[in-house]
Amino acid sequence: MSHTRLRFRPLAALAAAVAAVAATPPPVRAQDAPTVVFADPDGGYDRFAWYGETSTYEIKILGTVAVRAGISVGYVAHDDELGAVVPMQIVGTTVGFFDTVYPIDNTSLTLLGVHDGLRAIFTDSDYNERDYVTRFIIRYDRDQYLHDLVQIRPGHPDRPRRTVIPRDLYDDLGMVFDIRGRDLAVGTQFVYHTHDGEELSRFTVTVTGTEAVYTELGYIDSFVLEWVTEPLESVAALPFGDVALPPAFRPTGDPEPVAKSYVSTDSRRLLVGGDVPTDIGNMTIRITSLDAPSTAYSPPSLEDVP
Repeated sequence: MSHTRLRFRPLAALAAAVAAVAATPPPVRAQDAPTVVFADPDGGYDRFAWYGETSTYEIKILGTVAVRAGISVGYVAHDDELGAVVPMQIVGTTVGFFDTVYPIDNTSLTLLGVHDGLRAIFTDSDYNERDYVTRFIIRYDRDQYLHDLVQIRPGHPDRPRRTVIPRDLYDDLGMVFDIRGRDLAVGTQFVYHTHDGEELSRFTVTVTGTEAVYTELGYIDSFVLEWVTEPLESVAALPFGDVALPPAFRPTGDPEPVAKSYVSTDSRRLLVGGDVPTDIGNMTIRITSLDAPSTAYSPPSLEDVP
């Protein structure tokens, strides 16, 4: 994974925001040995509590504001082709010196499938870099172990790419929201497979401690999460009639620490921000504003969603 491009990988994985209405904070529990927690898509819909939430972030490089980003979460809706979905939109725009040197104005719409555990089933992203727009459209077919991407650039033929994936695959934003809905404790490790459109990866996210993190909203007591990624190669299984078989995977590189993020220790599980080393300096991400999820909205039960 490249760390020199200000694209949505760091924004989506580290800049999602939050906050359900505060209740009694869960206890911070230390553990003597790591507890490994794997993906649990079946419980994703029941754990989700961020309908109607909007949050913004400020991203600095070498102490200078480089990007302002935001995430908006919608409500359960029906798409004629994809079925029941929850839309999310991400935006990221360079400011100041960085906008002069390398202007970026990116937007991405992700549709989370209700019957896929609120994981991405469709993404449509526009990467506007120096007024050159590249569009990426991604579709996920987990039943068939497939990830289909089309890259669209002005003056070039469309570039389709197909990758075989595990059925437990998450997108970057989905990982963040899944962690927010989990029972966090120091020493716990979460393991995910993800694909950013270019690379299949295994992420190990470890809760390493707690820290009071300063933001524009004040100091926030937070869990510290260390992110380690391992690149993978997938190989499709030989066909067996009409039955889709799981692909095989092998690492193509060594595990690499790539980021640190902060999630509040209270029941809001606010994503406070993150720190990402890059080739041009340390990137810091901190929340700047939050419109909390709607307390008036009650999502339909999973059994009632067509």
